[in-house]
Amino acid sequence: MFAALASIATYLRSVPHFETWSVRDGLSVESRQAQNALDIRYRGATVGDAKGASSVNVSPVLEVTLIVPRGDSAANELDAAFTALLAALHGHKVHGASATRDGWTALVLNQVQTFDPMDKDAGCQLLFTHSKRFSVGCSAGC
Repeated sequence: MFAALASIATYLRSVPHFETWSVRDGLSVESRQAQNALDIRYRGATVGDAKGASSVNVSPVLEVTLIVPRGDSAANELDAAFTALLAALHGHKVHGASATRDGWTALVLNQVQTFDPMDKDAGCQLLFTHSKRFSVGCSAGC
């Protein structure tokens, strides 16, 4: 699951709109002082559709926070970043995902929330979900 998070961050660093932004995934050392930033984290996950002791479906919520400095250009910067992020992630399949039940499904935007971290910054949070079936093996007695 966390390799998928790192893969998403790497992918976003290559998106032309975000090449000059700080893309933080909580796994790499990144400056928290950057003016324009994306902060990518898993907020949690739902777990369902367990097939006995052999597999389980995990659906993490990917929280992507857009952060820009407050000012006259903040609305335009957020609009452009929102559009670029939505185009980049909605429908994106994490590296290695496939159409099989064992691959990650495509990311789907589920919610947009306000984000008001400090007086000097403005932003919003986009919440995406995707899922993957994990085979967990079988212990004695299966």
